[in-house]
Amino acid sequence: MLYMVIATWEPAQRDAVVKRFGTLGPKVPGGGKVLGLWTDVSRGRTFSLEDWPPVADAKIIFEAHFPYTDLVNFESVPVMETEEVMKLIPKG
Repeated sequence: MLYMVIATWEPAQRDAVVKRFGTLGPKVPGGGKVLGLWTDVSRGRTFSLEDWPPVADAKIIFEAHFPYTDLVNFESVPVMETEEVMKLIPKG
C-alpha cells in the first residue's frame, strides 16, 4: 500500500535532522520501499512516497520512524493514483 509520509520539524532542529538523516537515511524495514523523497525548500519538511506491505505491522512502522521522533513529527497518509480512484467511483 502506498503512503505519503510528511515529516516536519522546527527550524531550530534543522541541523540535527540533516545530521541524523545523513547517518541513518530513510529507514523502511519489513519489506517497505521509499519510492521518492522530496524536500520543501522553503520550510522544514519532506514528503516521502513509500510502498508498504499490505498488512504493515505497527512494529515495523514504529521501527521506521522511532529514530527520528525526538526531532520530527510524522503524518502518514494512504494514497492511490487518481486514475485508480476514478475507476472505483460509481458512474451514474
